[in-house]
Parts: sequence; structure tokens; C-alpha cells
Amino acid sequence: MFVRSWAAEPGIEFAQRPSEKNPEPEMRKVCPAFYGGAMNVHGLTRHIPEAVAREVRIRCGFGCISCGSAIYQYHHFDPPFAEARQHRTDGIALLCSGCHDMVTRGLWTNDHIALLAKAPFCACAGYAHGGHPLEVSPEDFAVRLGPVTCRNLYLLSLDRDVVLILEPPEQTGAPFRLSARFYDTRDRLALMIWRNEWQVGVGNYDVKVVGQTIRVYEAADQVALGLAVHPPHNVIIESLRMLHRGYRIGISPQQVSMRTPSGKEVFTGFAGEIAGVPMILGKDNLSIGGNGIAVNNWVLTRRPE
Repeated sequence: MFVRSWAAEPGIEFAQRPSEKNPEPEMRKVCPAFYGGAMNVHGLTRHIPEAVAREVRIRCGFGCISCGSAIYQYHHFDPPFAEARQHRTDGIALLCSGCHDMVTRGLWTNDHIALLAKAPFCACAGYAHGGHPLEVSPEDFAVRLGPVTCRNLYLLSLDRDVVLILEPPEQTGAPFRLSARFYDTRDRLALMIWRNEWQVGVGNYDVKVVGQTIRVYEAADQVALGLAVHPPHNVIIESLRMLHRGYRIGISPQQVSMRTPSGKEVFTGFAGEIAGVPMILGKDNLSIGGNGIAVNNWVLTRRPE
């Protein structure tokens, strides 16, 4: 039923493609990783059950055990995947592509990975990082809070505590500089960006980086922050459930809402653009612009012409 084809590691086989003699239903029974999916000689596929994968992420601190990069791959080191009969949490580690190449090219051994796994970088440092700065345009860059687009010298402050700021380029040709702090509903720091470099703390319930999207969980079914990167022009806060110093901010693709510690809703944004002005949440109001004019129940309903 199986043919030995090219393989990334010794001991890995690939399922034959369905044919008239070997129809797809039969292939589903024989090989759950059909259509070329990798399976080792013991019948173990590359798919790691979510419960196991989360334990690995937590143990490794949501990043590469060697350098701390939050852009990672799962690596079986004890035993190697080709010899594994099951996905064991203590035999899998997170490695970034560069560090993983060190293993696949034979420059590091799995014994070295086992040693690194005893004291992962992120667990020791307390955070995982993006590895490289966000790609930000020097000319046209915006932060989208759900449906609300923010450009230029944008600042969001919670009673003088700045939680998001977009600074201008330091010099011609340099990128805009984004800094932000996002908290969960328990007022715990979920993710931080400092001048285009981001990091997540190891105390989160879970952190997943899939494609262009970073999701930080505070419970199994509760996303504290969903952040998508669309270089070079946009960083999009797709979802946010945040509490900080009594202030509550909620963001969804359809709406933005902001409440003061007293529970008063002072901002509702459905679709629009804010450019070149700060937003400062006071104890019972919202100030927009540099003139300090207080606005209550401010609603943004459409993009300016």
C-alpha cells in the first residue's frame, strides 16, 4: 500500500495517491495522512493532538527553546519522529526554522536539543519574541482596531497610561514605530510591542502563531487578543477583551467599545478613520485631539470623505 519515496527523515513513508485500483475511501482507512502526508514506519502521522501540542507550547514557553523565537516548528527529539510510536510531550520541543535547520543539517544532535529542553530560553527569560521586527512601511502605515483605522501620530492613553502609540519614522526611509501593551480581562499583560518588536509572556494560557495571525488565550475557549500582521501597511487588532486599571476595551471586526472604571461607555466605533490625534480616556470621559476637549459617548460611524 505504501511506497518509499523521497523523505525528509529516514524511516518516513508517503501514501500512494488514490487511483482506480486504490480508491480514496480505502486510502482514508489505510492512511489518514493520504495525498502525500508523511507517516513513519510505525504508522504515526505528523499531526500532533492539540492537547499534546499545548503542553509542548507551555513547557517551551511559546517559543524556540534555543533562541526564543515565537515563530516555530515542532521537533521530535526523543525519539526522533522516524522512530516514534506516539507523540510524547517530553520528547517534542519547539524550534525556529533556523535552529531546526541546525538539527536537520547535522550541525546539532538530538542530545543537544534534549539539553536545551531542560532549560528553554523562554522559560528562563519569561517571554517569547517575534524574532524579527514587524515589517512597517516608512510612508503609509495604519493600525486597525477592528473596523477603526488609526494613522500617523496616533496615541491611546488610559488616564495618562499609554497603551498604544504610533511614532513617526526617526529619519527618511525609516519605518513608523509601533509600541503597544495589550492586557487580558484579568489585567495581565498578554502581548507587548516595543517599536515594532513584539513579545508574549510565558504566563498566558496559550499562544498560537498561525500564518499572519497571533492569538493569545486566557482560557481554552477565550481569546484575549487576536492580532494579524499584513505587511508593510497594516497591523490589525481583530479581537481584544482587555481590562487595565479599571478601563475596559473590547474590539471585534464589527465594533470597538471603551468603558471607564465607573462602567460608563465613552466610545463606540463601527467604521471610520482617526488620523494624527491622540485619544485619552479619563475617569468619566474621552478626550480626542490635542485641545483636551472632553467628549462623552463619542461615536464614529463612517469614514471621512
